[in-house]
Amino acid sequence: MAEGAVEKKAVESEHAEASKERAKKEADPAREFVDSIMAEMSLKGASKKRLIKKLAEQYNFDKQKVLFKLRRALITERYTAASGH
Repeated sequence: MAEGAVEKKAVESEHAEASKERAKKEADPAREFVDSIMAEMSLKGASKKRLIKKLAEQYNFDKQKVLFKLRRALITERYTAASGH
């Protein structure tokens, strides 16, 4: 009886791992959205990626609004860095 339970758990864990792998392989629309904006604006870095993701969620993935707010944020960041604050 114990051997059957062990085998059943092993099969269940294999199925769980397979479903997790499939979920990773399926395209996450939010990630694709962020990656497309990063590529379009030639941006790199995790902080910019987090900013884009935050803006995307805030503006319901409206690309025009996200791009506008992102440009404003990047301009502000440049002026703040240049002024030494």
